[in-house]
This record gives sequence, C-alpha cells and structure tokens, in this order.
Amino acid sequence: MSLSTGSRTDRHHQTTQKATGVRRLPVVAILVVMSTFLYIFYTVTTVVGGTQQLVFVVGGAFIAATILGRYVPLRVGIALSIGLLIAGLSVYLLAIPESQRALFSLEQGAQDILTLVTGYSILRLTEAQIWVLSIAPVPTFLTWYLVIRGHDVLAVAAGGGTLLFFILTGDASILVTTIGVVAAVTAVALDTVSVPGGLRSHWDTIAIVVIAALILSSTISVVPGGATQPLFSGGTAVDSESNLVTERDDLSIEGSIELSPEVRFVVESPEQAYWRTASYDRYTGEGWVRTADSRSFDGPESIEQQPGETREITQTVTAEGDLRVLPAAWQPTAVQDQDLSAVQVTNDGDLATTEPLTEGDSYTVVSQHPDADSDVLRSAGVGYPDDIQQTYLQLPESTPDRVGAFTAELTGEDETPYDVARTIETYLRTEREYSLSVTRPDGDIADAFLFEMEAGYCTYYATTMVTMLRTQGIPARFVTGYTPGQQVDDDQWVVRGQNAHAWVEVYFPEQGWVAFEPTPRSAYDDARESQLDTARAAGEENVDTAGSDTSEFETTPSPDFDDRDEPELPDTGSENDTDTENDTDDSDANATGDRSENETRDSLGGDIDQTSLEQLGGTTDDFESEATAESEADPTVPTETYGLAVIGLLGAAIGVHRFGYTTRSYRALWVRFQWRSRDPHTDIERAYDRVETALASRYRPRRRGETPRAYLQIVGRGDDRIQQVRSLYEKSRYGEQVTRDDAITAVSLANDVITETVSIRTLLRN
Repeated sequence: MSLSTGSRTDRHHQTTQKATGVRRLPVVAILVVMSTFLYIFYTVTTVVGGTQQLVFVVGGAFIAATILGRYVPLRVGIALSIGLLIAGLSVYLLAIPESQRALFSLEQGAQDILTLVTGYSILRLTEAQIWVLSIAPVPTFLTWYLVIRGHDVLAVAAGGGTLLFFILTGDASILVTTIGVVAAVTAVALDTVSVPGGLRSHWDTIAIVVIAALILSSTISVVPGGATQPLFSGGTAVDSESNLVTERDDLSIEGSIELSPEVRFVVESPEQAYWRTASYDRYTGEGWVRTADSRSFDGPESIEQQPGETREITQTVTAEGDLRVLPAAWQPTAVQDQDLSAVQVTNDGDLATTEPLTEGDSYTVVSQHPDADSDVLRSAGVGYPDDIQQTYLQLPESTPDRVGAFTAELTGEDETPYDVARTIETYLRTEREYSLSVTRPDGDIADAFLFEMEAGYCTYYATTMVTMLRTQGIPARFVTGYTPGQQVDDDQWVVRGQNAHAWVEVYFPEQGWVAFEPTPRSAYDDARESQLDTARAAGEENVDTAGSDTSEFETTPSPDFDDRDEPELPDTGSENDTDTENDTDDSDANATGDRSENETRDSLGGDIDQTSLEQLGGTTDDFESEATAESEADPTVPTETYGLAVIGLLGAAIGVHRFGYTTRSYRALWVRFQWRSRDPHTDIERAYDRVETALASRYRPRRRGETPRAYLQIVGRGDDRIQQVRSLYEKSRYGEQVTRDDAITAVSLANDVITETVSIRTLLRN
C-alpha cells in the first residue's frame, strides 16, 4: 500500500512540476498552432464578411474551454466538442439554399468532405460566412480545453488536424503552413523533454526537428491540385492562358504575363463573339473564386435562360490540341456532337467538361446571345433579384472606402446603372495604359490599379471595373475566355492561346447578363500581332492552321451596341491620369469583337507602353523582335531562397554539433596542428598530450593509475621519438629548466609521430 501511495505521490509531483515549469513552453507553441487556423478563419471572413462575429464566437469558445477545462473530465469535454461540431454543421445545412439542402444525404455529405480535402477552397462554399461562424468555435474550444487539462500532445493533434484540413482545402498558404507545422513539432518536442534538465540536454535535437519541419513545409505541397503557391517562387512571367482559362475554380491575379501564339481551336460561326469559358463571383481582394456548383448538362432545361432580347448563334468548335474547357458564345443553351455525359453546366450557365478534348474533337453549341440596345438597357431599372444581389454585390471587408468614393464621384451625373457601367468602362480604357509587364501590387488589386498603378492588362481592368460597379450597388462579375481570334473566312475564326482574355458582365433586370470591355483592345491587338509575327518569323510550330498564315480577310466590327455614345468623363482629379488619347469608338465585348491579328485594329482605343511592345516582339516603326527577351533572362534569386539556405546551413551546423562532429573536428585539428606559444613548458606539455591522444585513438586510452612512462612503453612499441617526447614532458612537468630548443624538438617529434600513427579520418571516427 505504501508503495502505491508513493507512486501516486511521485506522479503527482512530476505533473505539478511539469505544469509549473517547462510546460509553459509547449503552451506557447500550441497557441501559435491555434493562431494559424484562426488566421485562416479570419481571412475567409475578410472576404465573405463576419469578422466581428468571428471574434465573439472564438472568444466565447476560449472562455468556455478555460472554465470547463478545470472541472469537466476529458471524455465529457470531447463529447461536448463533437456536439458543437454537429450543431455547427446543422446550422450551415439550414443556411444553404433549399434546392441544395434537398439533395443532402449521408453519402452526399461524405462526398462533400472528400471534395473539400482535395483542394476545394472554403471560399467556394455558398454560405462560407455561416460555415466559418459555425465551425470556428469547435477546434478553438477543443484545443484550448485540452491545454487546460494538461494534454499537450492531444491539443497539438486537435489544432494541427484543423490546420491540416485547411492545407488540404488549399486555404492555408505556405507561410501559414510553415509556421503551424514548426509550432506543432516544437510543442510535441518540448512536451517530450519536459523533465528537469530535459530541454538543456536535448535542445539540439529539438532544433534539428524544427528546422527540418520548416524546410519541408516550405518546399513541399501536399494539396492534390490545391490552390496554394510556393513560398519561394521565381520572378518569371506567367502564361496568360494558363492563368485565365482553366478548369480550376479559383483565379489568382499575377504580375507580368506572356502571350502564347499557338493555335488552340477553330470556330465556325456566322458571326464573331467572345468565346466564354467561366465566370467568377467572389472577389478576395487578390483574385477570384467561383462558388457555382456543376451538374450534368441535360439540355436547355439545365440552364436558366437568358431573359430579354436575344439572337441565336450556332457555332462549331474544333480543338487543335488538348482543350480542357468548352468555349462558347454567351449564353449556351444546347450542345451537340459531344458526349453529353462529359458535359457539365454550372449554376451560372458556364459549360465545362469532365473529359478534355483532344486534337480533332469538335462540338456544336447553340447560344442565345444578348441583343438589347442601349435604350433598353438604360430603362432596365434596378429591380435586382435577391439571389443576384447576395452573390454579385460581394466585396471583401478590407476593400478601401476610397474605391467607392472615387467611383461615386466619377459617376455622379449618371442616372442609370447602364450609364454608370459605360462611364467606368470608358474611364478605365482611356485613363490607364495597357502593359503585360507589371509588378503585382500588395493589398487590394482594384484599389492599387485605381490609385497606384498606371498600367496593367485585362485581369486588372476587369477586376477593377467589377469592384467599382459593386461599390455602387450594381451586380457584376468577372468573366474569362477568348477573344474572337483571327478571321480566316466568312464564318471561320482561328483562336490562339494569346486570345485568352478577361472581361466584365453586368446584370440588368429583365435582360440578364451583358458584357462590357474595360481593356483598351487596340493595345492588346498590337501586342498579339507582334507576338504572332515574331513566332512566324522564328518558324515556331502550331501557330497557324486553316490557312491563317495566308489569309487577308478583313474583320468588321460586330453590330451590337453601335449606337453607344462615348460618355464625357468628369474631372475626378485622379492621381494617375495619363496622356492616353481618348479617341475610342463605341464598343464592348458584346459589341465590338476582336479584330484579326494581321488586319485592322478594333476601335476601343488605348495605348500600349514601349516596355510591353519590346517584351512581346513589338516595335514602333521597324518592329524589331525581342519577344522572348524577358523569358530568356536569368531569373533573379528571391531573397527568401537565401533565407531558406541560411536556415538549412544552421540546421546542418546544429546536426554536426548534435552528433559530436564539432568536438571530433576540433580534436582532430588540435592533434594534427600545433601553433607554438611563448612558453616552452606549454609547448612541450601540449606536444605530449597530442601524442597521447593520437595513440589513444590508434590503440587504447591510458588507464586510470597508469603512468605516462608505463603507458608509452606499452603502446609506443619502442619508438625512440615517443620516448624522447615523454622525457621532455617529464622534464618540463617536474620543474626542470627547459629551453626553446627543447620545445621545438618536442613539437617536431610529436608532429612526425602523429602523422605516421593516426589519420584525420581515424581521429574523426573515434
């Protein structure tokens, strides 16, 4: 009985010592882990709203965990956490549209979870704000409850598991992931050595593990197709097509981009159009996300029809290479000559395919294209449906107020949403230069483009216009696809990668979505024509098809909205006003299609700066080609890469110390080399110590009680040099006078003996 009581007393003593001593260090690391997943919850609310509510629910979870952690047993606390999770999911389920809720089942729920952890961002959830406010208290409560109960490793598992979930959804950036992983490893390591003297004894082991975690989490992505970007990326330009036209559901706005002249597909159509591939509704301040779900295409009944005046366009698209999207004029209502089981349609009416097309594959699409004139659009009013307002007026909470204030001043005299849209469209394409060579700004893209940048390309123009419209309560969305391409016959267009483009669609009651073009198209056409000429001159493959290299067909503007009058812009006092000429003709994405690359420009106006022309192969008069100058330049090494190298070297140094290589290296150098001092006694005694250390490494150390004379007679094997060093050592050690010549002799003999007796490799190994 006394033994049992003593054991309990010891365990209680150890627990108390841990709680009041080293255990504070694991708690700090666990708090860092918690801060990473709480930061992700916060970043979501900055986009979808609810930041203040998030503070309240997370604070409440902290308080509840602090109180209950002192009194509620572990099993009960875990049960409470599970109950919170079920309640949170129930709240979210009740918040989603009834049409989605009706499809819910346990099997569907499991599929949704699997979808989330394979790269489906939380920002794509229809009710992302409700999800965050319902779920955030659960890991907060559980992790802090486990800390209060003293279960540090379980707390790391709870917090780290939450972070892992966000890593798999793609919502955790590499930097956040790195911080969280390092903190989790540190917490577990500190908990493991949380005994008296443990940290002091194992600090180097902990440091090695933490540095390894830091390097791995900074360089390896585990997201299958996720959205995260490398922490240490290079400075090369991004291909515009791969950035804009993608089957992914998120789009990041980049810095400099390049144009690809390779042919992607050929369209047979009675008229030109913008070949649309996707629309995005949720703006993050740094990019776009589309929340619309996809379903099988079952014919026109699968798509909510475009209201208002439309005209029918039948187009046949033939792939000239792999094609992972289904370009079509807005709004597609029927698909023919394509495996319909592979065709998907989103809630927004976008077409998609689960099976990429290969060269030679074709399909036919029937579209009902908007055909309302400006008078009809002006009279459309502002009676927007609730779901349109909820989805297409969203802006991040962090959107600067000056964006809305500037837009209100710019459009102050406009009486209708149509006029507001036209004014913004005209302002952007006349007051900003077009350039593919830009530095991606920090912070909100639209704010930066309005107030800090003087040039940009289509994603900057379209993002800014959508943001400006939404600040004025006008529903708008960001759209991607291809411009019409090069016309090679009356009803045939060749579309290349360089035709990838972004534009804007504005919603009008009773008329639906109507496209607007804020990008100065003539400048973009100059860049594409330059790139194509350069590629042809260089003999590049796949830049022509269907006679596009010999065609001299002239493209005429699309007749849509030819009656649009160019608004007269008020004097807004913009800091970034440029000298761009304002002689633009009336046009937009529905109205003025893309001009042929080797024919006349369209009439949207705008200038392209000399830097972009040179980069793309452009010129002023002689068109001297330098299309690949930027891509062939040596990429600069990012500062972060040097930081990672320093961290790696630090880890290597600690590892060398941990495994004793620093001590061994010092000993090897100490044995093999001796710098003479001013004192002959010191030199002689060190020479002897060096000889004894070398013999110990080669044979055996001197035993306790064994005299130097006896030891050297055994291991020295009658070497007179060793005996002479020993004699000088005894002479110096026991008070006899030694001279500088004696010291020189001792050091020289020791050097000879050590060189012949033992190698540096042996000294490092022993």
